[in-house]
Amino acid sequence: MNEAKNIIEINDLSYNYNHHLVLEGITFSVKSGEYLGVIGPNGGGKTTLVKIIVGLLKPTKGQVKILGQDVAHLKERYNVGYVSQRASQAIVTFPTTVEEIVRSGRTAKVGVFKRFTNHDQHFIDEAMNAADVYQFRKRLISSLSGGELQRVFIARALAGEPKILILDEPAVGIDIAAQDKFYSFLHELNGQGLTIFFVSHDIDIVAQEVHSVLCLNNRLICTGTPKDFIKQEYMEKLYGKKVRFFLHGHAHAHERESHHHEH
Repeated sequence: MNEAKNIIEINDLSYNYNHHLVLEGITFSVKSGEYLGVIGPNGGGKTTLVKIIVGLLKPTKGQVKILGQDVAHLKERYNVGYVSQRASQAIVTFPTTVEEIVRSGRTAKVGVFKRFTNHDQHFIDEAMNAADVYQFRKRLISSLSGGELQRVFIARALAGEPKILILDEPAVGIDIAAQDKFYSFLHELNGQGLTIFFVSHDIDIVAQEVHSVLCLNNRLICTGTPKDFIKQEYMEKLYGKKVRFFLHGHAHAHERESHHHEH
């Protein structure tokens, strides 16, 4: 693997939880500038994989490298912008504004005891503009909708000028009308060179939005383009022989068979 081009490298990764094998023998890499979607059933290990990549969980076996460094010893963690699955559903009661939350994303890059410069404020403003939250920067986050709050957390991640943005089910809490704008926003970020690692249960969204796909059901089922992974053999390995999914408005006559909870 070429470390100059690979921003994430996963080698023979496994993870056990309460004697249950959640991930087994996962090996893949993500190139700089890629827009990668991770798809798979609930309980298939998607969220677990994300938490391992960002260093929140330690793998039972295997190695994770970010920008050529072992994730456990990653020095410049602000290079990884992470928005968790439940970010937009957070119960936020403390009196802090949108801008204060976004500024906190810059602190990791600048340092806790360093004073922000005009240069830093520029990136904070740019992050709020990019996520379309600048117009309510003075509002308390407790007053925001789920979709607005999700965009604030994305702005917070962007304020640190990350090289990779990792999103776990980023559209949770965002209504359909706002989703189109949200995905256009992600495409713009990717077009500017930002690597995006995007986890979703929504087959249709992944097939339409990303450039490459990783199919995960405890093991790595397939990697390739969206066109490659929408094949019955892969769908059966991901969701069982009875699966029903809709793609580009066309129903495929299978009944979905997966009700496990994600670890």
